[in-house]
Amino acid sequence: MPRLLVPAALLAQVHAHARDGAPQEVCGLLAGRATASGDREVLHAFPVRNAHPRPVGEYQLDPQEQLRLTLRIEDEMGLEVVGFYHSHPAGPARLSATDAARASWPGASYLLVHLAPHEGHLSARWDAEKGRFVGEEIVVV
Repeated sequence: MPRLLVPAALLAQVHAHARDGAPQEVCGLLAGRATASGDREVLHAFPVRNAHPRPVGEYQLDPQEQLRLTLRIEDEMGLEVVGFYHSHPAGPARLSATDAARASWPGASYLLVHLAPHEGHLSARWDAEKGRFVGEEIVVV
């Protein structure tokens, strides 16, 4: 199973962003690098404004902010966008059919922070060929 390696402080930051943004969904970029073993190492999480017209229940990363951050991550930091995160303040505690329909970055990790029915997190990678998420283990480092 693929793994997403996330520092505890960074994961806590993403959870705090989700709690602070509730009841709206929050979202952001995950920057880091792939390891030789195929794991993803997350080194930074960047909040991005949710530009969806109905941010309670849906999300869309602000396209201009996403582009600006992607260029900064790649050109200035020498890292790559390894994935994205968003929240489900009212649940469900799983990636939804809407999340799958909107996934657009092949091979990217999609970290979900859910606040209901209890607070937690999970992650999956987008398999564009199969058109579905493939679960990945989150390893807190």
